[in-house]
Amino acid sequence: AMIDMESWLHGVESSTLLLARVLQQRDYSHAGLKQMLRDVVEVNGDIFGATIALATATQEQPRGFAPYYFRQDGKLEYADLADPQYNYRHQAWFTDTLAAGKPLWVEPYFDAGGGETLMTTFAVPVFREDAAGRRVLYAVVTADVSLAELHTYLQRLRLGNSGFGFLLSREGIVLSGGNPANVTRHYTEALAGRMNLADWEQMFEAALQGQVSSRQLDCPDAPGRCVMRLGSLAATGWPVGVLYSEDEMTAPLRKHKARIALAGLFT
Repeated sequence: AMIDMESWLHGVESSTLLLARVLQQRDYSHAGLKQMLRDVVEVNGDIFGATIALATATQEQPRGFAPYYFRQDGKLEYADLADPQYNYRHQAWFTDTLAAGKPLWVEPYFDAGGGETLMTTFAVPVFREDAAGRRVLYAVVTADVSLAELHTYLQRLRLGNSGFGFLLSREGIVLSGGNPANVTRHYTEALAGRMNLADWEQMFEAALQGQVSSRQLDCPDAPGRCVMRLGSLAATGWPVGVLYSEDEMTAPLRKHKARIALAGLFT
């Protein structure tokens, strides 16, 4: 399941970076940009939605230009992110990417006025040189993935009846976990009273450095001891972990040993 998730996220990144390189190298009409964007979303089923958001307004487009195609109920839908109520140049996916000056995964958010769902976005700034040779922002290209889709991948993990996988952003926001009510909450809020937060913070910081750590704790929803392991996804750097009951995970082994013992007695 983790390998599948890595491949999926890497595919989203690759498609977005390729589109950014194409836009860096040549000009397209607004109609051409819309058609290219539509084709990218239509062909790449891993992407929930995408936009090409131009950095500057023109006389023809005083509100800017940011077409957005996304999937809804199995169909491709369109939204205009240049709508004044949305104001795309003030959205975190635009401002954070501009501030970073490099591709990044944006912290999770509810995309009101766009995809109308909880999502995270891979955003890529497209820079060009102006007549004076200065590096200027031409556009921000994005690809969205829904948090529901991330959750679907984690549900493929086989962790017993009470075990579950969980995924955090680099800022510690819950992207997916065992309790849907915790999505978009900070992990310190989600775990209040359930685990030593100092231990959690150590594990979280280690995961951001690419290290894997584990702790034992009382199971929250099952008798006995549980194990929590935390590492990170290579594609995004997001901390990813599992929590599982030692008793549930070793039950098949105990049953196997019991069968062998019985067979020995009969023999």
